[in-house]
Amino acid sequence: MLCPPPSIENIHAAIEHLTDALPDELQPLLDWFEDNYVGRRLRRGNVRRPPLFPVGTWNLYERTLNNEDKTDNNAEAAHRR
Repeated sequence: MLCPPPSIENIHAAIEHLTDALPDELQPLLDWFEDNYVGRRLRRGNVRRPPLFPVGTWNLYERTLNNEDKTDNNAEAAHRR
């Protein structure tokens, strides 16, 4: 089964798919990713805790589609000058 592209709108569906598809020994890795980058689902409903790093700060899908820079190397070079 193919997953939809990793846009911000469907990242939660992708995490749910991974939860069902991954072997048990990889579940701690997925838990870590959820805690830090997606937000862990609360026990009641479809509500998630806020992640440590919001999806918009690390997801490069839209930037890739728009042929934009994927790093801040330009800003780092300017800071060094």
